[in-house]
Amino acid sequence: MASHDTLKLKTVPQFTGGKTYLVEVEQARKSWIIDEIRSLPLYPLERPVEIADPPQVVATRICDSNRLRSISAKYSNCEAQCKNSSYSKFVVNLYAGSNNGTIVEVMRLSGCGLAYRKEREAIINAAQGLGSVIESKFPCSNVMRIPDEFLKKYQPPTRNDQEEVLSRAVDRIHSQHRDERLFTLQNLSSLTSSDKVNCESARQLSELILLNTFDIRDIMFELINVVKPECDEINCKTQNACVSIFANCLNNLSQSRELEQILEQGNNDFVEPMVRSLFVVIKKCYCPFNTSISLECLGLLLKCSPIAHGQINEEYKMFVRKAESVGEQRHRNLQLKAKLALEAMN
Repeated sequence: MASHDTLKLKTVPQFTGGKTYLVEVEQARKSWIIDEIRSLPLYPLERPVEIADPPQVVATRICDSNRLRSISAKYSNCEAQCKNSSYSKFVVNLYAGSNNGTIVEVMRLSGCGLAYRKEREAIINAAQGLGSVIESKFPCSNVMRIPDEFLKKYQPPTRNDQEEVLSRAVDRIHSQHRDERLFTLQNLSSLTSSDKVNCESARQLSELILLNTFDIRDIMFELINVVKPECDEINCKTQNACVSIFANCLNNLSQSRELEQILEQGNNDFVEPMVRSLFVVIKKCYCPFNTSISLECLGLLLKCSPIAHGQINEEYKMFVRKAESVGEQRHRNLQLKAKLALEAMN
């Protein structure tokens, strides 16, 4: 568990094997409380790990690890439904072990298998008391690198090539098939990410998007405002892709005067709709991942645009403070992004 000087703790009864004893539980976050530990089922578990510590102690460690690693989780007695930023889903089950110990089972429900392996490793390490966040032993995704001689010969796409890419993307976004629309937006998110593609290529495409080439910027504003992430996961991912594209674009252009120039050119036609769309996400705070990215966009806008500052009122500040409070309890990245946004507002 984390040290007592950083946590507010309370004592609650813990039930195991008919016995009642007291353990300390993190009160400030109070996300995972074990009411009554369940016995092992008749069917075999998936790679169970037995830990000598009581269930509530193990649950608190896992809960703290999820918060620090910014994992979205819903807790219900002995079960935690978890989701990471790439929307990989997994479930953590706790069962009564021998001598008041705990048996931990982690099962993947959907998403990337490699991402799940890292999440499972982090959860088991936390459950064993090895630390909430430690370096993974699994190989990183950047081990295989493109040889330098190939990089030297690489010619990034021209502006005309980028406009053609954007034109085709807009056509596909208008598709009636939500899966196709989502794939197109996720692809644009990758193409504007400077750590996944050539930096100049990402910068150039970002500029075209913020200049509203082929009305792409307005289309994404409309999607953010109309899409309801609480309805289903495709809506949530669609919103995530839109705000991720905006975050990539703002980050790519904020390194120079380009972003300020584009914001000045767009005037109220860009900044005001952007702020309103971001607060559609921040106000609901339904998905911590989407809210975190929206807060990042808001912070970048406030640093570069006086018009954005003029849009901020007390109600908007209240929404950001609410997001910070939610992040303090359950999602560290959300807390940090909200804090930075509040600093930029002042």
